[in-house]
This record gives sequence, structure tokens and C-alpha cells, in this order.
Amino acid sequence: MTLLCRLLSHIALIILLSACSQLTSVPADSIRLSRQLALQLPAPNALGQPFHATQLVTGQYGNQDFNGQFQLELTENKLVLLALAPWGPSLFSATLTPNNLTTSQTSVAQVDVRYMLADFLLTYLPYDALKQSLHGKEITIKESATRREIWLAQTLIIAIDYAPNPNVTAAKSRWQNHIHFHNHLRGYQLEIKTLTFTPAPLAQSIMAEPQPNAEP
Repeated sequence: MTLLCRLLSHIALIILLSACSQLTSVPADSIRLSRQLALQLPAPNALGQPFHATQLVTGQYGNQDFNGQFQLELTENKLVLLALAPWGPSLFSATLTPNNLTTSQTSVAQVDVRYMLADFLLTYLPYDALKQSLHGKEITIKESATRREIWLAQTLIIAIDYAPNPNVTAAKSRWQNHIHFHNHLRGYQLEIKTLTFTPAPLAQSIMAEPQPNAEP
């Protein structure tokens, strides 16, 4: 195993283990982000127009860094999030349909894939869809063209900055922005850079269907 892969698995495990005990009583259609906050999983089409994309995600937790490449696919009835290891194979995946969430991961990726999916949804869901999906007391979503903030009472818990992509000359899309995601609640940061983005209805999935609880 490469040093990069060990760092990715180790850091993600540290980030997620602190919250795992809070997930035991959460319904299958939601993800609990804290004791006061839960994210109800939306239908895939809440994210908008179908597309296929690849992204480079780098992150920081404490004084340690990690990165990975993601493949994303959105059709009318399905969202697929696939994380690739540096040597090529899949580390983990999440497939969201209107009635089901299926996750798959290798033993190398000791993470809760639902949290990866939650960060993705918090970043890209349109404002109205996100407002309907977040549940808890005293939640406030502050939104502008370049920034999204999620507040719990008087505490800022998540801040997302959308920096325009200089390579995009058409109408700006957040799918094509460079993004800084800061989870103040759990103390980690992500930088998301979209490498390729193709908005188009897809006749069929170009990704293989993940199998639940797959092992390498």
C-alpha cells in the first residue's frame, strides 16, 4: 500500500469514527451530521441536469493532507459517487436512487461512505432542495453566488466557497467551480477541483453497478 493511500484511509477513518456511534438510530433515508442535525437523502433528480464528471479532491485534517480522484454520474433516477485508488481500482462507492442507498468499499477504505455522500450533497444541492433535506432545530442556510454557510443556532458548522473556474466561459455552474469545503464541526477541509464535466442525459450508466459490502 502506498503512503498516500495509507494517509487517505487513516485520516478519513479518524474523521468518521467520532460520528459512527451517532448513526445507529438514524433511518436508512437520512444521515445524521450531529446530534442536532440530520440530512434527509433527496431524490437524485434534485441535483439537476444529468452529467458525468471527474474530480480531484484534496483535504486537510490537522497537520496531515490527503487526496483522491472521484468519478460522478447523475442520471434522472440515479447518482453514483465512485472513489478511485491511486493505482486505479475503486476504493468505495455510493449509489443513490429514489428508494435506496447502496454503498460498497474495499477493506483498504475504512470509512463511512455515507459521510462522503453527505459532503457532496451539502455542496451541490440547490438551495431549496438543501433546505428541505436538512432537519434539526435552529438551522440557518446563508447563500450567495460564491458562498454557502450552514449555521446551527449561532454556530457556523459548515462553510463552502465556490471560486469561479477560469476555464469556464459559459454560464457559471457550481459543478465546474473550484470549491473549498470547511467542516468546522469536525475540523477538516476539502478542496474540490472538477477535471472534466459533461452535462448530458445518459442513455445508460457508464459505471458498473457496485455490489453491497464488496471486498477486494
